[in-house]
Amino acid sequence: MVAVCSLDNDPVLGSLGVRTTTNPIQLALWAGTGPVVVLATYASLVDREDITAPSGQGKVRGPLEAALAGGERLYGQKMAPFDLTIVDEAHSTTGELGRPWAAIHDNARIPSDFRLYLTATPRILAAPRPQKGAGGGEVEIATMADDPDGVFGAWLPGAELGLSEAVEREILAGFEIDVLEIRDPSPVVGESEEARRGRRLALLQTALLEHAAARNLRTVMTFHQKVEEARAFADKLPETAAELYADDASDADLAAAGRLPKSSIDAAFYELETGRHVPPDRVWAAWLCGDHLVSERREILRQFANGIDAAGHRVHRAFLASCRVLGEGVDITGERGVEAVCFADTRGSQVEIVQNIGRALRLNRDGSTKVARIIVPVFLEPGEDPGDMVASASFKPLVAVLQGLRSHDARLVEQLASRALSSGKRTVHVRRDKDGRIVGAGGTAGQDGDQDQEGGRGGAAESALLNFATPRDAATIAAFLRTRVYRPESLVWLEGYQALIRWRAENEITGVHAVPYDVETEVGVTKSFPLGRWVHQQRKALRAGELEERRKTLLDAPEAGMVWEPGEEAWENKLAALRSYRRATGHLAPRQDAVWDDPAGGSPVPIGQHMANLRRKGGLGKDPERAVRRAQQLAAIDEDWNCPWPLNWQRHYRVLADLVDADGALPYIAPGVTFNGDDIGTWRWQQQKAGVQAQLLPEQRERLAELGIKAAEVPEPAPAATRTTKGPSKAQQAFERGLGALAQWVEREGADRPVPRGHSETIAVDGETAPVTVRLGVWVSNTKSRRDKLAQEQRDALRKLGIDWIDPSRC
Repeated sequence: MVAVCSLDNDPVLGSLGVRTTTNPIQLALWAGTGPVVVLATYASLVDREDITAPSGQGKVRGPLEAALAGGERLYGQKMAPFDLTIVDEAHSTTGELGRPWAAIHDNARIPSDFRLYLTATPRILAAPRPQKGAGGGEVEIATMADDPDGVFGAWLPGAELGLSEAVEREILAGFEIDVLEIRDPSPVVGESEEARRGRRLALLQTALLEHAAARNLRTVMTFHQKVEEARAFADKLPETAAELYADDASDADLAAAGRLPKSSIDAAFYELETGRHVPPDRVWAAWLCGDHLVSERREILRQFANGIDAAGHRVHRAFLASCRVLGEGVDITGERGVEAVCFADTRGSQVEIVQNIGRALRLNRDGSTKVARIIVPVFLEPGEDPGDMVASASFKPLVAVLQGLRSHDARLVEQLASRALSSGKRTVHVRRDKDGRIVGAGGTAGQDGDQDQEGGRGGAAESALLNFATPRDAATIAAFLRTRVYRPESLVWLEGYQALIRWRAENEITGVHAVPYDVETEVGVTKSFPLGRWVHQQRKALRAGELEERRKTLLDAPEAGMVWEPGEEAWENKLAALRSYRRATGHLAPRQDAVWDDPAGGSPVPIGQHMANLRRKGGLGKDPERAVRRAQQLAAIDEDWNCPWPLNWQRHYRVLADLVDADGALPYIAPGVTFNGDDIGTWRWQQQKAGVQAQLLPEQRERLAELGIKAAEVPEPAPAATRTTKGPSKAQQAFERGLGALAQWVEREGADRPVPRGHSETIAVDGETAPVTVRLGVWVSNTKSRRDKLAQEQRDALRKLGIDWIDPSRC
């Protein structure tokens, strides 16, 4: 076994019998024709200066390629081609094929019968347009797409293992994401970027030590993008730990607080634990970068993973700051391993973020249950509400981590959204004691003491996968994931979206609701965001066909409740009132003067007038498509909303139909029995009269027959008798017909609406076999002109219909 690297005389490799070299002659001599296992770094593929040529004027191939090529320079030595090349961390070889590390794909340079590529973070690249190289030619791109003809070839069947599946199969540890929301207590206006980053680094130390104390974390890795920041973090951490330990509350402090006089405003002493922080000599901190020797890295990692200092003494907490040196190919194992990772800077690539997370996902060496913690600091701006996270630039670090996870395993982040919107309990696999230590494994989905249906083991209360420092409602988390992770939106647009959600929540608005044009609201660090104008702009963009579909989908979601046409809000409110009325009464046939006290709306609704207006010609609006859509919505509430007979008949019928549905048959109802002001007894027996039945439509008669109401048989005419009384005069009959037609008009249109002079009504008249048409407009005009000649009973009849012109004093 030969290693092509610069680790000369390495004790670990030496103990394993592995020889090391970077000399191609030595490599070819040792490897020969095999059998041999050659371990090489990607650096062994990089061309090097030719020591025989003038300085900087010549290059030779890297040691691995040179040993395989042989030739005069190697004095006749040549390494045989490989039978199998295993390329680990293969994502590092993607991209332009002209890069040095891409030589591993070239069989002419690195000959091999077979290649096996391994990676935990595959990189699938697609250039938006053909790229041009230095010579003007098109650049070839190596991508890890599943392509039999591609550079990497096809993926092996069954060899793909996602992060979620690895956690479920207990190959990797489960994890939770902790969001540290940090606010600068004394921000400085106009300070430089370097000074600002320095202040934030100090705040992060305090927040991380507090979080480690709350979660009882023993080993925490922090990842930085600058060596100076990694070193400063490790160097200053013991001082911060000493300050926190000195300021920690003691039992004596709590006892003294308990002896204080009772608060005059009934304020309670806030909950505070004693002994949260450990002495500074029990806190270990170190840092690593690429300039550290391998032996130095091994020693620091040994101390960190085992929880000891350089003298071998046990420490309680260990923090290791790393700058782009421990991301890939490093397994940090020991008595403690890595319990948590913290992203002090998330400006790296998604692959780098996922690889860094992987440091904490290694299982415990002793096989005990482990839940790793991914810590993401979020620095809030002065006055910023963390609840406005959807449009906040402060939450970019969390977005970067979640997007990195999603690029590696979309299913995992989708679980965050589904869990955020679920009010139930998820299965919990870890039980903790009061100090946060893991004391066992469980599989419950409820309270302590519940039994798992499969394993019969006890469990603990749910601990969410995504934890925030302050409470966050499920809708906000779901909106954040949709707009910042799944399909990222611009923060400018998201500020308006966040303002809309916040304004609705503050005003306890649910369902569709139109935002007034002049509404302004506070969102994030903006004190007066013009929400009304922003909503108006979205409507204009939709009408112009410029609003992207994904944005319309967000605005159509229940938490946004967007009203695209202002009239739609009133329509939706009307539909809600009609649904409520239908559920309560069983029909949509109210009297025209009926008013419904909608329990949901909180204010009286003129339900009768609404129905009269909707049934009128053109009552559903002038737009044919919208009218059809609204008719369908009304039919979904009550298919008889626009029945071809009077609503008065429909209302009485529905009362009797409900009785039949409840009792199985229509009970006897005596004339004079009323229900909600309707004489259903009299109405029921009138429907049996042959004259009344003759005026009904066939469907009405069928409905009555289903209730058991059929036309009574007409008795044989009695022998003629001597007339002893005089019947009603023609004038009286005309008045009765006019009164009946007017009653029908009032029932349908209301007493306040005047009857046009040319209007006619068709009514049913006792004794007539066919409907009678009454010229109602003319009758009303004539009756009004001679109202002073009407009999008292005629005046009373008109007053009962709500006719106010019958009294001269009111005209």
